[in-house]
Amino acid sequence: MDAMTYRGRCPECGRNFGDTTAAAFRCCDRPVEMMPAAVATSDPRRQLIARHCGPNCEHWGRRDGRSGCLLLDRPCDVVTIQIRDACPAGKFPAVRSGFRRGGVGFVAVSYLECGGTEVWHQTLLPRLGDRVSGFVCVNPDHARGDFARLGCPWGVGVEDARRLARACDVLVVWGIGRQLGNIVDGLRFPPRVISVSHCDPRSEWTCDMMRGQNPWTDRAVFICPSGRDTVPAGQARRDAVLIHNAPDPERVRATTPRDETRRRLGIGESDRVVLVTSRISPEKRIDILARAMQHLPPDVVLLISGTASTWSQRYADDVRAINPERVRVIDAVATPGDLLAAADVAASASTFEGYGLAMAEAILAGVPLIATPCGLLESMPTVARVVPHDATAIEWADAIAADLADPAGARHRAALARHAVATRHSVERFTAAWSELISETTV
Repeated sequence: MDAMTYRGRCPECGRNFGDTTAAAFRCCDRPVEMMPAAVATSDPRRQLIARHCGPNCEHWGRRDGRSGCLLLDRPCDVVTIQIRDACPAGKFPAVRSGFRRGGVGFVAVSYLECGGTEVWHQTLLPRLGDRVSGFVCVNPDHARGDFARLGCPWGVGVEDARRLARACDVLVVWGIGRQLGNIVDGLRFPPRVISVSHCDPRSEWTCDMMRGQNPWTDRAVFICPSGRDTVPAGQARRDAVLIHNAPDPERVRATTPRDETRRRLGIGESDRVVLVTSRISPEKRIDILARAMQHLPPDVVLLISGTASTWSQRYADDVRAINPERVRVIDAVATPGDLLAAADVAASASTFEGYGLAMAEAILAGVPLIATPCGLLESMPTVARVVPHDATAIEWADAIAADLADPAGARHRAALARHAVATRHSVERFTAAWSELISETTV
């Protein structure tokens, strides 16, 4: 037996009601206009589809200016229901924009060559498979990453983001603030929105971004315990969900022997390497680590793998100039496995983090970690040697020296940490949590 489902949005608070068999809803003491959305059928060979026709034609088909909707072969000015053959299992037809119809779309303010949010997308999207409608980076100046690693249709700019929002049922957004209104306002069927906070409340930018997105947010996700405080008070915070990021074992697997990697980097056989894999910017406090080298034996080398944005280029130059004989700076790498295998310890002096993917990858690779108490260390402080946020260069040097002086103890701590992260923050748990949230938000 066929069943009609409906969608609507409260004109007062903006809450979405979708894919429900109830034709009438009330919210904020006002009626919600519910419009036909789709028809479910018990026949597995067919799919019944209903879309409101409009100037942009939201059918699963192409639109032609002369004849209207090619799927219906009639002008796009009426509400209709159409039966068509079901697509192969798990597949969606492409809309005119190239994005898949239905499912979940992802929009981000930037997509650079490296970074925690970039890897977050590269880890999650391919594992969600054909549930992903597409990905859009709204800032063309920051669209420099490898889009092929996402495994889905992609676009750049606000107009592409708007096309993606028209195609998908759920939109996961990060970093766009009030621009979200330019993407979803005016759509006949706006998607439900999940806003993601990728940092803790010490990041003023993150707090401002989450406040800007809040009027259009249906659900919120934070990736470290204190990240809840970046979600504005109200319904979104009450329904907010903690979903930790997860380091991908494939990214930390070494492909080159340790000695060969060290030779290629010009590191001596007896040198001891402190590794930093991070974006080079002031909040990462890499300058403190560079100054710490002055208080350590001459065989200790700081190896920094990362890139600097235009606005932080002067900071990156200052870091290089602090101790050029003991500080090596190389470009960011696609996967850090070989660098981690070449390191003796890893360090992170960040003022704030969301999850701290670089820390988690070091742990998963079995490298002893020395870090400030943020990101995943908020809930797992024993996986690293913890250094206070306001630690001086001398205090950092003492912490590094302690691990280098007791390599067996450091390796034992690293082994316990590796088991904890691999168990509690696995890619499988990460993907399952996001898949469940997307399903809940779609209903």
